[in-house]
Amino acid sequence: MPFANIGAARDAISGHINTVWAAEYAPSPAPFIAWPDTNAPTPKDNETWIRVKWQHKVGYQATINTPQNRRFREKGTITVEVRSPIGDGLSASDTLVNNVQAIFEGQNVGGTDGVIFREVTPVEQGPDGAWFLVNVLVNFEYDRLR
Repeated sequence: MPFANIGAARDAISGHINTVWAAEYAPSPAPFIAWPDTNAPTPKDNETWIRVKWQHKVGYQATINTPQNRRFREKGTITVEVRSPIGDGLSASDTLVNNVQAIFEGQNVGGTDGVIFREVTPVEQGPDGAWFLVNVLVNFEYDRLR
């Protein structure tokens, strides 16, 4: 079902990420997730964690219809920064990246008419402070009704 606004779509995406991330690690606690709207402290240097960011890039009217039935399409990119301690080799990073990919590949939120995830691409960045950084880029799209 199309979303009423950007906030509703973002909430649906965040809920999906939280649910799948926790299930990947159950019964153990999942690695920490840093969200863009929180001031949570950065985890310790020896911990693995992820940071989720999103950026809407393109929006346009996708259909012509009566008010409240017009579809406006939103497209953007979610960036998941995967951070693992330097010195762990890449195995810790690879595990996190695989679990992030599982959140998005072949998935959608809100049914076939909701958020669709496309092109899930890990991009190795290398050392960043105490961590090895891999950005997982996820293109998404969804419709709003207006």
